[in-house]
Formats: sequence, C-alpha cells, structure tokens
Amino acid sequence: MFYTFEQNNSGGSFLGPVLVCVQCDSHDEANDEAQRHGFQFGMECECCGPRWSFADGFVSPDLTETPTYRGDPLSKSGKSWSVYYRDGLKLSGGRSVR
Repeated sequence: MFYTFEQNNSGGSFLGPVLVCVQCDSHDEANDEAQRHGFQFGMECECCGPRWSFADGFVSPDLTETPTYRGDPLSKSGKSWSVYYRDGLKLSGGRSVR
C-alpha cells in the first residue's frame, strides 16, 4: 500500500517535492517512513501552518494500491513528486517548484 503526503507552502516556499508517497501498511508506518526520509513534522510558519501533516486517516484516509494523488497517477498531478519504496528505490518526477 502507499500513502501520499502533500507539502504545504509554509513560509511562502516549497522544500523539495510537493508530493511524497511512501510504501507502507498503515498510517503510523507512513509517518515513520516519512520521518526516515527527512520529514520534520511540527515545523510551522505562524501564518501558514505546518509544512507536513501527519498521516492520520482523517485528512487523507485511504492507503492506495499504487502511488496516487487524488485518485490519479502522480504523473498527472502537475506537481513535483517522489515515491519511496520499501526496497530503497526512489522515483521522482513532475514539475519542479520554485
């Protein structure tokens, strides 16, 4: 299964890809994998809120069979993205954001 995190434009800029998808079996494992790959949950801008939100089953409740964004492949999102697989493979693509 996969979980896709979407980065908030906190402080007026993005850091790295806007979408990050991790292979996982639960929301807790998604959070652990995201932190392993450099996510820093809790970092926030006073006006914009947190850059990354925990996978909690509320904001985006579904784990998906394939890496997706709002039901479509990441390649159709129009956003920069990275996918982290359990075996260490990382794929990236999409439009870069400045």
